[in-house]
Amino acid sequence: MEEKYKELIYRDKSQVPEHLLKYYYQRNRLFSQYDQGVILDEESWYSVTPELIAMQTAERCRCGTIVDAFCGVGGNAISFAFTCERVIAIDIDPVKIELAKHNAEIYGVADRIEFVQQDFLTWAKESSADYKIDVIFFSPPWGGINYMDTFTLDSLKPVTGAELVRVGKTLTPYICMFLPRNTTLQDISQLDDRVEIEENWMSGKFKAITVYLGDFSKECLHLKQNPPDNIRVALNDADVLDVVGYVQGPEGTPYQDGFFKIKFNFGADFPTSPPTCRMLTKIFHPNISKTGEICVSTLKKDWRPEYGIEHILITIKCLLIYPGPDSALDEEAGKLLQESYQDYFNHAQMITAIHAKHRPIEFDSSPSQIENQPLSHAPLDPSTKSEQPPQKQPLKSKEANAKKKGLKRL
Repeated sequence: MEEKYKELIYRDKSQVPEHLLKYYYQRNRLFSQYDQGVILDEESWYSVTPELIAMQTAERCRCGTIVDAFCGVGGNAISFAFTCERVIAIDIDPVKIELAKHNAEIYGVADRIEFVQQDFLTWAKESSADYKIDVIFFSPPWGGINYMDTFTLDSLKPVTGAELVRVGKTLTPYICMFLPRNTTLQDISQLDDRVEIEENWMSGKFKAITVYLGDFSKECLHLKQNPPDNIRVALNDADVLDVVGYVQGPEGTPYQDGFFKIKFNFGADFPTSPPTCRMLTKIFHPNISKTGEICVSTLKKDWRPEYGIEHILITIKCLLIYPGPDSALDEEAGKLLQESYQDYFNHAQMITAIHAKHRPIEFDSSPSQIENQPLSHAPLDPSTKSEQPPQKQPLKSKEANAKKKGLKRL
């Protein structure tokens, strides 16, 4: 590898072309393991995401499978490998793919990354169906060092930002974009109904912005930290789409003292369309079938994109208080409710006592005991110069200014 790309390897500043010197001086911010043999081609010196920012993004995108659609020499893909179970790293440039593999080996994460040398749009059309994709990350070319003072998404290559997002949303509703700091907010606000903009600062300098589309993880974290009465959620750090809700049976109902587990399944068009929900705990209720299907208008004709997990769980809680026999999925329960409420109450209470008495651990912690941060990993320290490649574990940052300085919500 070194012999093949010896013209790209710089051991001291005397070997560096003058126009790249300012980037070379920041080499350990770009890759903390640069001195262990990381190799960049010329374009990557000014286009790779600084490692601290890459790790911050990786924490926010923690999931099962993430696609890095323009992986370059692997800066973001390597960071994703520390927080995601699987990384699909795509780039059309064979040199960048080869260098990305090499750099991933230095960091000890090459086994968690699948490298694909292909145009992303072609891959999305021809190969994406083979994967269950949780998040897509876009860091497309900005146009070189001298990109325009006011950056518009129409100037992105190979297609506009809006087109990238359109294609991405056919694969997953959760998209992250790394963009120039001067990208127009008007452009960004038109990408999705839910947009979060994160400013990336390092050493007091505004470097770039990261845009998150599909405000899913933030809502779930808020719900976990601030749950309504008798409602909890359980999140899977390895998969942002793996969400389970719990509803404690309301007092005065046959479901009192029971705990009911609801599984959410999010489609690619969420939140435009509602998720499907299934009751995993056996229950005797006219509006919940014996297989767990839940009949509630919020999940069908009355759904709105601004509704979220909390609204759904509160609606299900209300359903336990006010069952509706006229739209019964469980005909036995609906008929009994109409004929004799007391018999219905007694039977539902018996089923609750048999199947719903297990108390989930989520109810054993108060909101104040839940960590304020969803991240168990911290950003890599750009000043680290270990002689050995890091293991698959987080490294703590000493540079607080690299963390997001401001957060804007559209």
